[in-house]
Amino acid sequence: MRRLGLVGAIVAASAIVFSACSTASASSNSDILAALYNMDGVGFHGIDDGLRAASPKIDSQWLGKTKNARIAVAATTWPKDLEPQARAFVEASGKLAAALENDDVAGAAAPAKEAHEAQHELSADAYAYLAGKAGLTATKHNDGAAH
Repeated sequence: MRRLGLVGAIVAASAIVFSACSTASASSNSDILAALYNMDGVGFHGIDDGLRAASPKIDSQWLGKTKNARIAVAATTWPKDLEPQARAFVEASGKLAAALENDDVAGAAAPAKEAHEAQHELSADAYAYLAGKAGLTATKHNDGAAH
């Protein structure tokens, strides 16, 4: 019984230490990667293309995915160098979510393009940042590059 109490105390102390460490850091690689994984998995390229098609329609999955990506990016603490890109994505995806929520196909086209571009910018710059932290070389986002 005494061992169980000791193990419980060790687990509790470890949880406090890990909690303090995670809140003390400005940003962590895992937080950034989780936000990128969520955001990059939405398919903003497809949303943008779909809303600029000859007969555009809103896919019922776009709204939830857009909202979740927006939340993931907004809830992440970004390094100072990536804060402008994160803010731009949160703003653009908010406009897109509002248009999707209103089933406004015509009104969603411009915000979809803006969110798509903001997603690429944040993703490319964040992966370049992470590569630099890992000692790897990576090129920054090229606005004229095809994707």
